[in-house]
Amino acid sequence: MTRVILATITGVLGVFLIIYGYYQLSVPPDTEFNEVVVRARVGMFSTIFGGVMVLYYIVRR
Repeated sequence: MTRVILATITGVLGVFLIIYGYYQLSVPPDTEFNEVVVRARVGMFSTIFGGVMVLYYIVRR
């Protein structure tokens, strides 16, 4: 039972990380280059890590 709850929480957190990553990747046009690089890096890592968490949820389900 605990494993199912942990997998569900992991899946939900993974979806939130994917949404957050896509939010970070949407950069307004008047943003400076340094901020674009930082947001792109954070967005990529959040999206990838969220995808891994969702895949873990699918495997454990």
